[in-house]
Amino acid sequence: MTTNTIMDRWIRPAAPTAVAVVGLILSVASWSFVWNREARIAQLEFGERARSHAIALQSGIDDYGDRLAAVRALFQTAEHVIARQEFIDFSQDLLQRDRAILNMSWIPRVSNESRLQHELRARVAGLRGYEIKTFDPGGRLVRAPERAEYYPLLDFGQGTASHELHGLDLADDGFRQRTLERARDTGRLATSPPLRLKGNAAGKTGFFQVLPVYRGHAADMSVSERRANLVGFVQGIFQIDAMIEQILNALVTPAGLDLYFYNANETKPLYVHSARSRTEAAAVPDKAELLAGRHWRGTLSVGDATWTLIAVPGPGGPGIPSRLGSLLVLFGGLVLTAAI
Repeated sequence: MTTNTIMDRWIRPAAPTAVAVVGLILSVASWSFVWNREARIAQLEFGERARSHAIALQSGIDDYGDRLAAVRALFQTAEHVIARQEFIDFSQDLLQRDRAILNMSWIPRVSNESRLQHELRARVAGLRGYEIKTFDPGGRLVRAPERAEYYPLLDFGQGTASHELHGLDLADDGFRQRTLERARDTGRLATSPPLRLKGNAAGKTGFFQVLPVYRGHAADMSVSERRANLVGFVQGIFQIDAMIEQILNALVTPAGLDLYFYNANETKPLYVHSARSRTEAAAVPDKAELLAGRHWRGTLSVGDATWTLIAVPGPGGPGIPSRLGSLLVLFGGLVLTAAI
């Protein structure tokens, strides 16, 4: 038996095996490349969609602050004392058909020496029985005790606030007063911590924002001068779920994201927006569980407060790659290998 004959006996059976091995390696390599590419494309689309939502949300939130600034401008630029009805008409026209803003109000700075005069003027202007009051330990509204100065809710630009709140002193040594003081000292928009709303929005979560009004231009003042020249505040109360949904409903960007909103370092979300592709509301897992999975994380500035926005893909949403291409590549490679 010749050497060539012996080699033919080994090579002929080995050739199909080599083709199969090489074909299998190339098929798997191609499948892996396309698989990873699909994942990268899905992740890029997810990140872009989430950033687009965050930009739209920030713009919408800023717009609400601009509306409050417009009300402040009414007081800052007026050459006369703003009448109650003038404020009410102006703010109602500004906020017409906006269910996210529950009310806007004027909060004057009232010294103890001018308290009686202030209360009398309010009664003459139509607020029957008006007085500066506060909540007692039992939660009842009572006449506020004497103090150096008061910040009473005087006028409401929307009809959702109870008339009982006229005269409520926000200088309560709590988070309301701290929010006012931050706005007073910085001359900028200050945001309260989240709070449970009452009235028509009872049980919902909201917050209030205040802008200070000064005699003179705040940018030219020191902190001590701002405190001395403070006239009062304009305030807006906002319902979080209505505000977020109103902003997102205006988007033309395709849906597909579950959005979770957190305040500061809180672990419970302020609000959860479910992807429109869902038939049921999105689950609310622990924050750590959200961050452990596929997600996009960003921040939103709400006045001087910062919210965390976490986006995760909803059913069929961005970030979940289609594996059709990689499976076709794998199947095609195996079929081609078998044919060869």
